[in-house]
Amino acid sequence: MIIYLQLGSEQEEVVRQLEGRHRAQLEEIENRWKSKLSQKFEFQSMEKSRQETELERKEEQWGEARRSLEDQIHQLKAELKEREEEMILKHKGIFMMNSKKT
Repeated sequence: MIIYLQLGSEQEEVVRQLEGRHRAQLEEIENRWKSKLSQKFEFQSMEKSRQETELERKEEQWGEARRSLEDQIHQLKAELKEREEEMILKHKGIFMMNSKKT
């Protein structure tokens, strides 16, 4: 607050008006700043939410891809085991046929 030293009533009124305008301008600037800050916070919250949703979607996709690959590995292992068993049986059959011939 400005200390008034023997100012005339007209000068005091001018100073009060200027202080009032200054206060109003400060309030307006503060309100605009708060509004911008609020909008920025809202945007960041929406962006964070969007990124979390995207991350969850990607995690689901990766989980599905992993399960699919694990299934393929199990199928390939089973197929290899079957072929190995077939090869063993085939070799035993050939061996048995060869041993009967001699």
